[in-house]
Amino acid sequence: MSQPVPRWIVIAICTLAPLSITCATANRGPGATVTHTTHTHGIAVDPSPRDSCQNIVVPPDVVLGAQPLLKTPVVAPRCLPAGAGVSRTLNLLQSSTPQRRHRVRILYYGQSITRDGFNAPNEWFRNVTKWLQEKYPNADIETQMLAVGGFDAKAMQGPSRMDLPAFYPDLILWQNYGQYPDMDETLTWWRTHTTAEIGIHNWHCGGSEKQLNSNKRIERMAYIYIPDLAGRFGAELIDLRTPWRKRRNERNTPQKQLTNDEVHLGPVGSQWYAEFNEDHLTYDPKVQVDPLNTVRTFVVGKDVEWNSKTLKLSFQGNRIEVLAQAASTSAAAMADVRIDGKRPSAFANAYVFSRPNADIDHDWPWQTSAPAAIDIATTPLLEDWTLTIHSIVYPKKRFNVACTFSVSGSLSHEDGNGSCEKDFVSKSGRVVIPSSAWTHLWDAKNVNSKKTLVVGDKFRWKVMPLHSDTYPTATKVTTDPTREHWTLLASGLPNGNHTLELTTTGSIQPRITEIRVYRPPLGR
Repeated sequence: MSQPVPRWIVIAICTLAPLSITCATANRGPGATVTHTTHTHGIAVDPSPRDSCQNIVVPPDVVLGAQPLLKTPVVAPRCLPAGAGVSRTLNLLQSSTPQRRHRVRILYYGQSITRDGFNAPNEWFRNVTKWLQEKYPNADIETQMLAVGGFDAKAMQGPSRMDLPAFYPDLILWQNYGQYPDMDETLTWWRTHTTAEIGIHNWHCGGSEKQLNSNKRIERMAYIYIPDLAGRFGAELIDLRTPWRKRRNERNTPQKQLTNDEVHLGPVGSQWYAEFNEDHLTYDPKVQVDPLNTVRTFVVGKDVEWNSKTLKLSFQGNRIEVLAQAASTSAAAMADVRIDGKRPSAFANAYVFSRPNADIDHDWPWQTSAPAAIDIATTPLLEDWTLTIHSIVYPKKRFNVACTFSVSGSLSHEDGNGSCEKDFVSKSGRVVIPSSAWTHLWDAKNVNSKKTLVVGDKFRWKVMPLHSDTYPTATKVTTDPTREHWTLLASGLPNGNHTLELTTTGSIQPRITEIRVYRPPLGR
Protein backbone atom coordinates (compact mmCIF):
# COMPACT_ATOMS: atom_id res chain seq x y z
CA MET A 1 0.00 0.00 0.00
CA SER A 2 1.08 3.59 -0.52
CA GLN A 3 2.45 5.62 2.36
CA PRO A 4 0.40 8.29 4.18
CA VAL A 5 0.90 11.74 2.71
CA PRO A 6 0.54 15.23 4.12
CA ARG A 7 -2.98 16.50 4.79
CA TRP A 8 -2.93 19.24 2.14
CA ILE A 9 -1.81 16.79 -0.52
CA VAL A 10 -4.43 14.23 0.45
CA ILE A 11 -7.20 16.76 0.10
CA ALA A 12 -5.82 18.22 -3.11
CA ILE A 13 -5.63 14.78 -4.67
CA CYS A 14 -9.16 13.98 -3.54
CA THR A 15 -10.30 17.24 -5.18
CA LEU A 16 -11.93 18.42 -1.96
CA ALA A 17 -10.93 22.03 -2.31
CA PRO A 18 -12.01 23.20 1.16
CA LEU A 19 -9.67 21.99 3.88
CA SER A 20 -12.45 21.59 6.43
CA ILE A 21 -15.31 19.30 5.53
CA THR A 22 -18.62 20.10 7.17
CA CYS A 23 -21.56 17.98 8.24
CA ALA A 24 -25.20 18.92 8.10
CA THR A 25 -27.79 18.16 10.78
CA ALA A 26 -30.79 16.54 9.13
CA ASN A 27 -32.64 13.30 9.77
CA ARG A 28 -32.91 10.36 7.43
CA GLY A 29 -36.15 10.13 5.52
CA PRO A 30 -38.57 7.26 6.23
CA GLY A 31 -38.54 4.24 3.97
CA ALA A 32 -38.05 4.99 0.30
CA THR A 33 -39.26 8.58 0.56
CA VAL A 34 -37.18 11.64 -0.07
CA THR A 35 -38.15 15.01 1.30
CA HIS A 36 -36.79 18.23 -0.16
CA THR A 37 -37.10 21.02 2.37
CA THR A 38 -37.96 24.48 1.10
CA HIS A 39 -35.01 26.27 -0.44
CA THR A 40 -34.59 29.79 0.86
CA HIS A 41 -32.29 31.17 -1.81
CA GLY A 42 -34.91 31.34 -4.56
CA ILE A 43 -33.42 28.45 -6.58
CA ALA A 44 -36.11 25.91 -7.35
CA VAL A 45 -35.25 22.26 -7.94
CA ASP A 46 -37.25 20.68 -10.74
CA PRO A 47 -39.95 18.58 -8.98
CA SER A 48 -39.75 15.72 -11.47
CA PRO A 49 -41.06 12.23 -10.58
CA ARG A 50 -37.44 11.28 -9.94
CA ASP A 51 -37.23 13.95 -7.24
CA SER A 52 -38.96 11.71 -4.71
CA CYS A 53 -37.25 8.39 -5.29
CA GLN A 54 -33.93 8.72 -3.46
CA ASN A 55 -33.77 7.88 0.21
CA ILE A 56 -32.33 11.16 1.39
CA VAL A 57 -33.42 14.41 3.02
CA VAL A 58 -31.97 17.60 1.55
CA PRO A 59 -31.15 20.00 4.40
CA PRO A 60 -32.44 23.57 4.23
CA ASP A 61 -30.29 26.07 2.34
CA VAL A 62 -28.40 23.43 0.35
CA VAL A 63 -29.07 24.63 -3.18
CA LEU A 64 -27.69 24.29 -6.67
CA GLY A 65 -24.27 25.71 -7.35
CA ALA A 66 -23.01 27.23 -10.58
CA GLN A 67 -23.32 23.91 -12.42
CA PRO A 68 -26.95 23.37 -13.50
CA LEU A 69 -28.41 19.91 -13.27
CA LEU A 70 -27.91 18.00 -16.49
CA LYS A 71 -31.01 16.79 -18.28
CA THR A 72 -29.53 13.87 -20.21
CA PRO A 73 -28.81 11.07 -20.42
CA VAL A 74 -31.75 9.53 -18.60
CA VAL A 75 -31.59 5.80 -17.97
CA ALA A 76 -34.63 5.58 -15.71
CA PRO A 77 -37.53 7.55 -17.27
CA ARG A 78 -39.20 7.65 -13.87
CA CYS A 79 -37.81 7.27 -10.40
CA LEU A 80 -36.78 3.88 -9.07
CA PRO A 81 -37.76 3.10 -5.47
CA ALA A 82 -35.12 2.48 -2.85
CA GLY A 83 -33.51 -0.90 -3.44
CA ALA A 84 -34.43 -1.11 -7.12
CA GLY A 85 -30.98 0.05 -8.21
CA VAL A 86 -29.40 -3.14 -6.81
CA SER A 87 -32.44 -5.42 -7.12
CA ARG A 88 -31.07 -7.90 -9.67
CA THR A 89 -27.91 -8.47 -7.63
CA LEU A 90 -29.88 -8.92 -4.41
CA ASN A 91 -32.27 -11.31 -6.13
CA LEU A 92 -29.34 -13.45 -7.30
CA LEU A 93 -27.95 -13.48 -3.76
CA GLN A 94 -31.29 -14.24 -2.10
CA SER A 95 -32.47 -16.91 -4.55
CA SER A 96 -29.27 -18.95 -4.33
CA THR A 97 -29.75 -22.42 -2.87
CA PRO A 98 -27.40 -25.18 -1.76
CA GLN A 99 -28.25 -26.95 -5.01
CA ARG A 100 -27.73 -23.87 -7.21
CA ARG A 101 -25.33 -21.21 -6.03
CA HIS A 102 -25.76 -18.20 -8.28
CA ARG A 103 -22.59 -16.47 -9.44
CA VAL A 104 -22.55 -12.86 -8.24
CA ARG A 105 -19.73 -10.48 -9.15
CA ILE A 106 -19.19 -7.32 -7.10
CA LEU A 107 -16.66 -4.59 -7.92
CA TYR A 108 -15.45 -2.14 -5.27
CA TYR A 109 -14.45 0.94 -7.22
CA GLY A 110 -13.34 4.48 -6.52
CA GLN A 111 -10.41 6.13 -4.81
CA SER A 112 -8.37 5.79 -1.62
CA ILE A 113 -11.55 5.84 0.51
CA THR A 114 -12.51 2.61 -1.20
CA ARG A 115 -9.02 1.15 -0.85
CA ASP A 116 -9.12 2.03 2.88
CA GLY A 117 -5.42 1.29 3.25
CA PHE A 118 -5.12 2.76 6.75
CA ASN A 119 -7.27 -0.09 8.07
CA ALA A 120 -5.67 -3.06 6.28
CA PRO A 121 -6.34 -5.93 6.64
CA ASN A 122 -9.77 -4.92 8.00
CA GLU A 123 -10.83 -2.58 5.21
CA TRP A 124 -14.53 -1.75 4.94
CA PHE A 125 -14.92 -3.60 1.64
CA ARG A 126 -13.58 -6.82 3.17
CA ASN A 127 -16.11 -6.48 5.98
CA VAL A 128 -18.93 -5.94 3.47
CA THR A 129 -17.85 -9.06 1.58
CA LYS A 130 -17.75 -11.08 4.79
CA TRP A 131 -21.18 -9.78 5.76
CA LEU A 132 -22.60 -10.71 2.34
CA GLN A 133 -21.14 -14.21 2.58
CA GLU A 134 -22.73 -14.69 5.99
CA LYS A 135 -26.10 -13.21 5.00
CA TYR A 136 -26.29 -15.07 1.67
CA PRO A 137 -24.31 -18.26 2.41
CA ASN A 138 -25.52 -20.10 -0.69
CA ALA A 139 -24.38 -17.46 -3.19
CA ASP A 140 -21.14 -17.88 -5.12
CA ILE A 141 -19.75 -14.39 -4.53
CA GLU A 142 -16.74 -13.12 -6.46
CA THR A 143 -15.35 -9.68 -5.64
CA GLN A 144 -12.62 -7.41 -6.94
CA MET A 145 -11.26 -4.24 -5.38
CA LEU A 146 -9.82 -2.13 -8.19
CA ALA A 147 -9.99 1.36 -6.71
CA VAL A 148 -7.21 3.83 -7.54
CA GLY A 149 -6.29 6.36 -4.87
CA GLY A 150 -6.23 9.95 -6.05
CA PHE A 151 -7.98 9.22 -9.35
CA ASP A 152 -11.14 11.29 -9.65
CA ALA A 153 -14.03 10.41 -11.97
CA LYS A 154 -12.25 11.82 -15.01
CA ALA A 155 -8.99 10.00 -14.33
CA MET A 156 -10.80 6.70 -13.64
CA GLN A 157 -12.35 6.63 -17.10
CA GLY A 158 -9.18 5.13 -18.55
CA PRO A 159 -8.84 2.27 -16.05
CA SER A 160 -12.57 1.53 -16.21
CA ARG A 161 -12.32 0.81 -19.95
CA MET A 162 -9.98 -2.03 -19.02
CA ASP A 163 -11.53 -3.12 -15.72
CA LEU A 164 -15.25 -3.26 -16.45
CA PRO A 165 -15.26 -5.25 -19.71
CA ALA A 166 -12.84 -7.76 -18.19
CA PHE A 167 -14.80 -8.39 -14.96
CA TYR A 168 -18.31 -7.37 -16.13
CA PRO A 169 -19.67 -7.08 -12.58
CA ASP A 170 -23.25 -7.49 -11.47
CA LEU A 171 -22.79 -4.64 -8.99
CA ILE A 172 -20.39 -1.73 -8.65
CA LEU A 173 -20.09 0.00 -5.28
CA TRP A 174 -18.64 3.36 -6.26
CA GLN A 175 -17.09 6.17 -4.25
CA ASN A 176 -15.51 9.11 -6.04
CA TYR A 177 -14.58 12.72 -5.28
CA GLY A 178 -15.15 13.81 -8.85
CA GLN A 179 -16.72 16.74 -10.62
CA TYR A 180 -20.41 16.37 -11.42
CA PRO A 181 -20.00 16.48 -15.25
CA ASP A 182 -17.11 13.98 -15.07
CA MET A 183 -19.15 11.60 -12.94
CA ASP A 184 -21.98 11.94 -15.46
CA GLU A 185 -19.59 11.10 -18.30
CA THR A 186 -18.23 8.09 -16.42
CA LEU A 187 -21.68 6.72 -15.64
CA THR A 188 -22.72 7.24 -19.25
CA TRP A 189 -19.89 4.96 -20.42
CA TRP A 190 -20.68 2.35 -17.79
CA ARG A 191 -24.39 2.34 -18.63
CA THR A 192 -23.62 2.11 -22.35
CA HIS A 193 -21.17 -0.79 -22.14
CA THR A 194 -22.27 -2.86 -19.12
CA THR A 195 -25.38 -3.99 -17.28
CA ALA A 196 -23.73 -3.52 -13.90
CA GLU A 197 -26.01 -2.20 -11.20
CA ILE A 198 -24.42 0.75 -9.42
CA GLY A 199 -24.48 1.71 -5.77
CA ILE A 200 -23.22 5.29 -5.79
CA HIS A 201 -21.97 6.80 -2.52
CA ASN A 202 -22.45 10.37 -1.50
CA TRP A 203 -19.63 11.53 0.75
CA HIS A 204 -19.07 10.69 4.39
CA CYS A 205 -18.35 13.48 6.87
CA GLY A 206 -14.74 14.40 7.49
CA GLY A 207 -13.16 17.10 9.57
CA SER A 208 -14.37 18.25 12.95
CA GLU A 209 -17.30 20.57 12.12
CA LYS A 210 -20.79 19.36 12.96
CA GLN A 211 -22.94 22.15 11.58
CA LEU A 212 -24.19 22.60 8.05
CA ASN A 213 -22.37 25.07 5.83
CA SER A 214 -24.59 25.25 2.76
CA ASN A 215 -21.92 27.11 0.79
CA LYS A 216 -19.64 24.08 0.77
CA ARG A 217 -19.36 22.19 -2.48
CA ILE A 218 -19.35 18.90 -0.63
CA GLU A 219 -22.86 19.54 0.72
CA ARG A 220 -24.21 20.36 -2.73
CA MET A 221 -22.59 17.26 -4.20
CA ALA A 222 -23.87 14.99 -1.43
CA TYR A 223 -27.44 16.22 -1.36
CA ILE A 224 -28.21 17.48 -4.88
CA TYR A 225 -25.73 16.47 -7.58
CA ILE A 226 -24.97 12.86 -6.61
CA PRO A 227 -28.68 12.12 -5.94
CA ASP A 228 -29.41 13.56 -9.38
CA LEU A 229 -26.87 11.17 -10.93
CA ALA A 230 -28.38 8.23 -9.05
CA GLY A 231 -31.85 9.15 -10.22
CA ARG A 232 -31.04 9.73 -13.87
CA PHE A 233 -28.85 6.66 -14.21
CA GLY A 234 -31.14 4.32 -12.28
CA ALA A 235 -28.47 3.73 -9.63
CA GLU A 236 -28.89 3.07 -5.94
CA LEU A 237 -28.01 6.12 -3.87
CA ILE A 238 -26.04 4.95 -0.84
CA ASP A 239 -26.41 7.87 1.55
CA LEU A 240 -23.40 7.84 3.86
CA ARG A 241 -23.46 11.45 4.93
CA THR A 242 -26.83 11.51 6.72
CA PRO A 243 -26.47 8.42 8.95
CA TRP A 244 -22.80 9.24 9.55
CA ARG A 245 -23.69 12.72 10.78
CA LYS A 246 -26.61 11.47 12.87
CA ARG A 247 -24.63 8.71 14.56
CA ARG A 248 -21.63 10.91 15.28
CA ASN A 249 -23.79 13.56 16.90
CA GLU A 250 -25.70 10.99 18.95
CA ARG A 251 -22.60 9.15 20.16
CA ASN A 252 -20.21 12.12 20.22
CA THR A 253 -17.61 9.86 18.62
CA PRO A 254 -14.09 11.36 18.65
CA GLN A 255 -13.12 12.51 15.19
CA LYS A 256 -9.73 10.74 15.31
CA GLN A 257 -11.60 7.42 15.45
CA LEU A 258 -13.58 8.32 12.34
CA THR A 259 -10.88 9.74 10.08
CA ASN A 260 -7.09 9.75 10.12
CA ASP A 261 -6.49 13.00 8.27
CA GLU A 262 -9.97 14.55 8.04
CA VAL A 263 -10.65 12.50 4.92
CA HIS A 264 -9.42 8.90 5.06
CA LEU A 265 -11.26 6.46 7.29
CA GLY A 266 -10.21 5.67 10.83
CA PRO A 267 -11.00 2.30 12.43
CA VAL A 268 -14.50 3.27 13.60
CA GLY A 269 -15.17 5.22 10.41
CA SER A 270 -14.28 2.16 8.34
CA GLN A 271 -16.72 0.10 10.37
CA TRP A 272 -19.47 2.66 9.85
CA TYR A 273 -18.72 2.85 6.14
CA ALA A 274 -19.25 -0.90 5.86
CA GLU A 275 -22.45 -0.84 7.89
CA PHE A 276 -24.01 1.97 5.86
CA ASN A 277 -23.29 0.05 2.67
CA GLU A 278 -24.79 -3.09 4.16
CA ASP A 279 -28.00 -1.17 4.89
CA HIS A 280 -28.61 -1.10 1.13
CA LEU A 281 -27.76 -4.75 0.48
CA THR A 282 -30.68 -6.50 2.16
CA TYR A 283 -33.15 -8.21 -0.15
CA ASP A 284 -36.68 -6.82 -0.18
CA PRO A 285 -39.30 -9.02 -1.92
CA LYS A 286 -41.52 -5.98 -2.53
CA VAL A 287 -38.98 -4.37 -4.87
CA GLN A 288 -39.23 -5.09 -8.59
CA VAL A 289 -36.26 -7.05 -9.90
CA ASP A 290 -34.25 -5.50 -12.74
CA PRO A 291 -36.67 -2.68 -13.58
CA LEU A 292 -34.41 -1.55 -16.45
CA ASN A 293 -34.69 -4.98 -18.14
CA THR A 294 -30.96 -5.39 -18.61
CA VAL A 295 -30.49 -9.15 -18.27
CA ARG A 296 -32.60 -11.94 -19.74
CA THR A 297 -32.20 -15.69 -19.36
CA PHE A 298 -33.45 -18.17 -21.98
CA VAL A 299 -34.03 -21.77 -20.88
CA VAL A 300 -32.96 -24.33 -23.49
CA GLY A 301 -35.87 -26.64 -24.24
CA LYS A 302 -38.41 -24.03 -23.17
CA ASP A 303 -37.53 -20.62 -24.60
CA VAL A 304 -35.19 -21.85 -27.33
CA GLU A 305 -34.81 -25.26 -28.99
CA TRP A 306 -32.19 -27.24 -30.82
CA ASN A 307 -33.14 -28.00 -34.40
CA SER A 308 -31.12 -31.11 -35.08
CA LYS A 309 -27.53 -29.85 -34.98
CA THR A 310 -28.32 -26.13 -34.77
CA LEU A 311 -29.55 -23.77 -32.08
CA LYS A 312 -30.51 -20.23 -33.11
CA LEU A 313 -31.46 -17.33 -30.88
CA SER A 314 -32.25 -13.73 -31.78
CA PHE A 315 -31.29 -11.40 -28.96
CA GLN A 316 -30.64 -7.79 -28.07
CA GLY A 317 -27.58 -6.76 -26.11
CA ASN A 318 -23.78 -6.61 -26.04
CA ARG A 319 -22.93 -9.84 -24.19
CA ILE A 320 -24.09 -13.45 -24.30
CA GLU A 321 -23.04 -16.50 -22.30
CA VAL A 322 -24.24 -20.06 -21.80
CA LEU A 323 -24.66 -22.27 -18.75
CA ALA A 324 -23.44 -25.86 -18.82
CA GLN A 325 -25.43 -28.65 -17.26
CA ALA A 326 -24.27 -29.32 -13.73
CA ALA A 327 -21.39 -31.82 -13.51
CA SER A 328 -21.34 -32.25 -17.28
CA THR A 329 -18.25 -33.31 -19.18
CA SER A 330 -17.45 -30.61 -21.71
CA ALA A 331 -15.72 -33.13 -23.98
CA ALA A 332 -19.07 -34.81 -24.70
CA ALA A 333 -20.00 -32.40 -27.49
CA MET A 334 -18.61 -29.42 -29.37
CA ALA A 335 -20.25 -26.58 -31.26
CA ASP A 336 -19.11 -23.77 -33.52
CA VAL A 337 -20.23 -20.33 -32.37
CA ARG A 338 -21.40 -17.61 -34.74
CA ILE A 339 -22.83 -14.17 -33.99
CA ASP A 340 -24.54 -12.55 -36.98
CA GLY A 341 -22.83 -15.13 -39.16
CA LYS A 342 -19.34 -14.23 -37.93
CA ARG A 343 -16.94 -15.74 -35.45
CA PRO A 344 -17.12 -13.76 -32.19
CA SER A 345 -13.38 -13.10 -32.51
CA ALA A 346 -14.13 -10.94 -35.55
CA PHE A 347 -15.72 -8.23 -33.41
CA ALA A 348 -13.13 -5.55 -32.61
CA ASN A 349 -14.42 -4.90 -29.09
CA ALA A 350 -14.53 -8.57 -28.10
CA TYR A 351 -11.10 -8.06 -26.55
CA VAL A 352 -9.73 -6.08 -23.63
CA PHE A 353 -6.30 -5.18 -22.33
CA SER A 354 -5.21 -6.15 -18.84
CA ARG A 355 -3.84 -3.45 -16.57
CA PRO A 356 -0.13 -3.01 -17.36
CA ASN A 357 2.14 -4.34 -14.61
CA ALA A 358 -0.89 -5.07 -12.44
CA ASP A 359 0.08 -6.78 -9.20
CA ILE A 360 -2.28 -7.55 -6.34
CA ASP A 361 0.51 -6.74 -3.87
CA HIS A 362 1.10 -3.23 -5.24
CA ASP A 363 -0.98 -0.08 -5.26
CA TRP A 364 -1.57 0.29 -9.00
CA PRO A 365 -0.54 2.47 -10.79
CA TRP A 366 1.28 4.44 -8.08
CA GLN A 367 3.80 1.79 -7.06
CA THR A 368 4.51 0.85 -10.66
CA SER A 369 4.07 4.22 -12.47
CA ALA A 370 2.30 2.25 -15.19
CA PRO A 371 0.25 4.04 -17.84
CA ALA A 372 -3.28 4.22 -16.44
CA ALA A 373 -5.12 3.76 -19.74
CA ILE A 374 -4.49 1.67 -22.84
CA ASP A 375 -7.16 1.44 -25.50
CA ILE A 376 -7.82 -0.71 -28.56
CA ALA A 377 -8.39 0.99 -31.90
CA THR A 378 -8.67 -1.99 -34.24
CA THR A 379 -9.21 -5.73 -33.92
CA PRO A 380 -6.22 -6.98 -31.92
CA LEU A 381 -4.33 -10.25 -31.87
CA LEU A 382 -4.18 -12.45 -28.79
CA GLU A 383 -0.69 -11.46 -27.77
CA ASP A 384 1.45 -9.98 -25.03
CA TRP A 385 2.65 -6.38 -25.21
CA THR A 386 5.70 -4.61 -23.78
CA LEU A 387 6.37 -0.90 -23.43
CA THR A 388 9.98 0.15 -22.81
CA ILE A 389 11.01 3.54 -21.40
CA HIS A 390 13.84 5.15 -23.44
CA SER A 391 14.09 8.55 -21.74
CA ILE A 392 12.41 10.33 -18.86
CA VAL A 393 12.66 13.82 -17.31
CA TYR A 394 10.92 14.80 -14.07
CA PRO A 395 10.40 18.57 -13.69
CA LYS A 396 11.21 20.15 -10.31
CA LYS A 397 7.69 21.50 -9.86
CA ARG A 398 4.45 19.57 -10.24
CA PHE A 399 3.93 19.23 -13.96
CA ASN A 400 3.63 16.56 -16.62
CA VAL A 401 6.66 14.31 -16.92
CA ALA A 402 8.44 14.05 -20.27
CA CYS A 403 9.30 10.58 -21.50
CA THR A 404 9.78 8.55 -24.66
CA PHE A 405 9.02 4.88 -25.18
CA SER A 406 8.57 2.09 -27.69
CA VAL A 407 5.96 -0.67 -27.82
CA SER A 408 6.20 -4.19 -29.20
CA GLY A 409 3.85 -7.15 -29.36
CA SER A 410 4.68 -10.83 -29.25
CA LEU A 411 2.95 -11.16 -32.62
CA SER A 412 2.90 -7.57 -33.88
CA HIS A 413 6.62 -7.12 -33.08
CA GLU A 414 8.04 -3.56 -33.01
CA ASP A 415 5.03 -1.32 -33.31
CA GLY A 416 6.16 2.26 -32.91
CA ASN A 417 7.64 4.93 -30.66
CA GLY A 418 5.87 7.60 -28.66
CA SER A 419 6.11 10.12 -25.85
CA CYS A 420 4.23 10.73 -22.62
CA GLU A 421 3.27 14.21 -23.80
CA LYS A 422 1.29 13.17 -26.88
CA ASP A 423 -1.46 10.69 -27.63
CA PHE A 424 0.10 7.54 -29.06
CA VAL A 425 -1.29 5.16 -31.68
CA SER A 426 0.89 2.22 -32.64
CA LYS A 427 1.72 1.53 -36.28
CA SER A 428 -0.73 -1.37 -36.40
CA GLY A 429 -3.42 0.63 -34.62
CA ARG A 430 -3.68 -2.12 -32.00
CA VAL A 431 -2.44 0.02 -29.10
CA VAL A 432 -3.63 3.50 -28.15
CA ILE A 433 -2.14 5.32 -25.14
CA PRO A 434 -3.59 8.78 -24.42
CA SER A 435 -1.26 11.37 -22.92
CA SER A 436 -3.59 11.49 -19.90
CA ALA A 437 -2.42 7.96 -19.03
CA TRP A 438 0.85 9.44 -17.73
CA THR A 439 -0.32 12.47 -15.74
CA HIS A 440 0.20 10.70 -12.39
CA LEU A 441 3.95 10.15 -12.86
CA TRP A 442 5.12 13.29 -11.01
CA ASP A 443 2.93 12.49 -7.99
CA ALA A 444 4.02 8.85 -8.07
CA LYS A 445 7.62 9.96 -7.65
CA ASN A 446 7.29 12.95 -5.34
CA VAL A 447 4.10 12.40 -3.34
CA ASN A 448 2.59 8.96 -3.29
CA SER A 449 4.75 5.86 -3.54
CA LYS A 450 8.14 7.43 -4.36
CA LYS A 451 8.32 5.34 -7.52
CA THR A 452 10.81 6.77 -10.01
CA LEU A 453 10.92 5.51 -13.57
CA VAL A 454 14.32 4.99 -15.14
CA VAL A 455 15.50 4.24 -18.65
CA GLY A 456 14.92 0.59 -19.46
CA ASP A 457 11.84 0.14 -17.26
CA LYS A 458 9.24 -2.06 -18.91
CA PHE A 459 5.47 -2.36 -18.69
CA ARG A 460 3.74 -5.53 -19.78
CA TRP A 461 0.09 -6.33 -20.46
CA LYS A 462 -1.99 -8.94 -22.26
CA VAL A 463 -4.80 -8.99 -24.76
CA MET A 464 -7.63 -10.93 -23.14
CA PRO A 465 -10.39 -12.48 -25.28
CA LEU A 466 -14.00 -11.66 -24.54
CA HIS A 467 -15.26 -14.34 -26.88
CA SER A 468 -15.35 -18.05 -27.71
CA ASP A 469 -15.39 -19.22 -31.32
CA THR A 470 -16.17 -22.76 -30.19
CA TYR A 471 -18.08 -24.20 -27.26
CA PRO A 472 -16.76 -25.40 -24.92
CA THR A 473 -13.47 -23.55 -24.93
CA ALA A 474 -11.54 -26.30 -23.14
CA THR A 475 -11.98 -29.90 -22.14
CA LYS A 476 -12.63 -30.16 -18.44
CA VAL A 477 -15.02 -31.61 -15.92
CA THR A 478 -17.09 -29.27 -13.74
CA THR A 479 -16.35 -30.77 -10.36
CA ASP A 480 -18.83 -28.78 -8.24
CA PRO A 481 -22.42 -29.40 -9.41
CA THR A 482 -23.79 -26.66 -7.13
CA ARG A 483 -21.89 -23.82 -8.81
CA GLU A 484 -22.94 -22.17 -12.04
CA HIS A 485 -20.48 -22.77 -14.87
CA TRP A 486 -21.03 -20.00 -17.38
CA THR A 487 -19.08 -19.79 -20.63
CA LEU A 488 -18.73 -16.43 -22.33
CA LEU A 489 -19.54 -16.59 -26.04
CA ALA A 490 -19.20 -12.90 -26.84
CA SER A 491 -18.91 -9.57 -25.07
CA GLY A 492 -18.29 -6.08 -26.39
CA LEU A 493 -20.80 -6.51 -29.20
CA PRO A 494 -22.66 -3.47 -30.53
CA ASN A 495 -25.60 -3.02 -28.16
CA GLY A 496 -28.32 -3.98 -30.61
CA ASN A 497 -29.99 -6.86 -32.44
CA HIS A 498 -27.99 -10.03 -33.01
CA THR A 499 -28.42 -13.69 -33.88
CA LEU A 500 -26.58 -16.47 -32.08
CA GLU A 501 -26.06 -19.72 -33.96
CA LEU A 502 -24.54 -22.82 -32.37
CA THR A 503 -23.77 -25.71 -34.71
CA THR A 504 -22.63 -29.04 -33.35
CA THR A 505 -19.52 -30.56 -34.86
CA GLY A 506 -20.65 -34.11 -34.02
CA SER A 507 -23.80 -36.08 -33.42
CA ILE A 508 -24.31 -34.97 -29.81
CA GLN A 509 -25.70 -31.63 -28.72
CA PRO A 510 -23.73 -29.73 -26.04
CA ARG A 511 -25.34 -29.95 -22.60
CA ILE A 512 -26.40 -26.31 -22.41
CA THR A 513 -29.27 -25.52 -20.05
CA GLU A 514 -29.53 -21.71 -20.22
CA ILE A 515 -28.44 -18.76 -22.33
CA ARG A 516 -28.06 -15.37 -20.67
CA VAL A 517 -28.10 -12.08 -22.56
CA TYR A 518 -26.93 -8.71 -21.21
CA ARG A 519 -28.40 -5.49 -22.61
CA PRO A 520 -26.98 -2.20 -21.24
CA PRO A 521 -29.67 0.44 -20.71
CA LEU A 522 -27.98 3.13 -22.83
CA GLY A 523 -27.14 2.81 -26.51
CA ARG A 524 -29.99 0.48 -27.32
